[in-house]
Formats: sequence, C-alpha cells, structure tokens
Amino acid sequence: MQWDDLKFLLAVYRAKTLKAAGGLLKVYQATVGRRLQALEKDLGSQLLEKTPAGYVLTTTGEAVRPIAEEIEARVMRLEREIAGRDERVEGTLKIAAPGSL
Repeated sequence: MQWDDLKFLLAVYRAKTLKAAGGLLKVYQATVGRRLQALEKDLGSQLLEKTPAGYVLTTTGEAVRPIAEEIEARVMRLEREIAGRDERVEGTLKIAAPGSL
C-alpha cells in the first residue's frame, strides 16, 4: 500500500465526486479513480460506494478514515516543522557603527 493513496480517499470522501476530488488535488479525475482502485486492491476491501448523491464510505472506509486523517495531520505537521529550516538565517551579526551610537 502507498500511504499517499490515502489522501485520494479523503479527497473523495470530502468532495463526494472524483472530479471534485481531482480539483482539490490538482489531478485528473481518472488519476483519482486509479489511485482509489489501487488502494482498494492493496487493502483487499472496497472503501467507497457510488450513490446518486456521490461517493460515500463503506463500513471499512469508515474504519480507515480516522487513521487516514491522523496520517494527513501528521504529514501536515511535519511540513510545518521543516518549512524554511534550510533558509533560516542563524548566527551572530556584527555591526560596525561610530561610538556615538
């Protein structure tokens, strides 16, 4: 299983359609469908069911959702923690100025 596929599951859960989920993720609708199929194949279980109102989670999908959301939150936390670390200016700064300052 590729943990990255979990974001596709969450996007479809939140957006209700493959097209809208693709818009959220900035990928094609077909990509969303393929990634979901791969995730379901890897897990050996159907996670979403298509209804007239859009996609809804199956019982197994409901069990996976909180774990996927926890992974998403941890990845976002990691991104915040490391953002800009290599670009931070650190060290001692020495300024030459006349004594009257």
